[in-house]
Amino acid sequence: MVDEHERETADSVQAALGPEWTVERVGAAALIELLLGRGAAPGLALVPFDRARSLLEAMPTGSADLSDWAGAASGPGVPSQLPLIAIIDGAANPHDYFPLVHKRRLRGVVHASYLRDGPLLSRILQTLADPPGVHGLQSLRLSESPVAREQVRELPERHALIDKVCEEAAAAFDRDYQVTEHRLAIEEILNNALFHAFKDKDGRDLYGPVFPDRLRQGRRVAIEYQADSRLFAFSITDNGGTLPADLIRAKIQNQLSGQDLLKGHGRGLFLTFSFSNIFWASLVRGRLTQMVIAFFRRRAACEKLFLIHSDH
Repeated sequence: MVDEHERETADSVQAALGPEWTVERVGAAALIELLLGRGAAPGLALVPFDRARSLLEAMPTGSADLSDWAGAASGPGVPSQLPLIAIIDGAANPHDYFPLVHKRRLRGVVHASYLRDGPLLSRILQTLADPPGVHGLQSLRLSESPVAREQVRELPERHALIDKVCEEAAAAFDRDYQVTEHRLAIEEILNNALFHAFKDKDGRDLYGPVFPDRLRQGRRVAIEYQADSRLFAFSITDNGGTLPADLIRAKIQNQLSGQDLLKGHGRGLFLTFSFSNIFWASLVRGRLTQMVIAFFRRRAACEKLFLIHSDH
């Protein structure tokens, strides 16, 4: 049985996306089928957060228990990430919704304000329907402004590039405090790629705390960015592919809960999530990690689109 709030939400999403997309009004039974990967049209479900929480908190943890709870005698089991995006609204507080994202390994959350941007939401859903990979700013088309691309091969190059990108963001935004947030986000995500993406045969960071003059042959880190009066966005891609989806959720949740608040590491992903509007991670184990981060000039920080697109 679908309540009136769910019906209104489904109708608003359908209106935003246009006739090329079909948005089901997801009741409990349909949602369970979708979570088990057995629906007639498997894919993503956009569900109001309160509805998602009431359903998922009633489920025991673990795929076997979830199958039993759903009354499934057999089936393909539950994917490593639930194909569920929770819709948040108002001045949504991460302290309220992120514990569920972390505990139940949700694909992400989307603020209800994005449902009014049909073209953007359609591109996002189309991208999520494809296997994870290098999508970047060109695929998402967050802005009509040109996308600049650079390779990062050595530490001095990194500092000069960050300065260049932030100068362009400052010129576009003309708001100092936001440019500070932009710089922090770029530095943190870029440092993660340079210092933590590449591992030795024992799984330890290849470059440790001391970075060499240049990346070893075959190791690649790339940055792309665009800025205009409406937004600043960047992506950073490495071909290490060692960042797990669960680690992203855990790093953010452990900061929100205070568990890691006094530790000297692990804050970069949390701070980037906190300051940005769009936080998108595309993860292919052993092949690539791509982080897409965007700041909208006229959106509050609570208006988030947080998504993890992963093959593991």
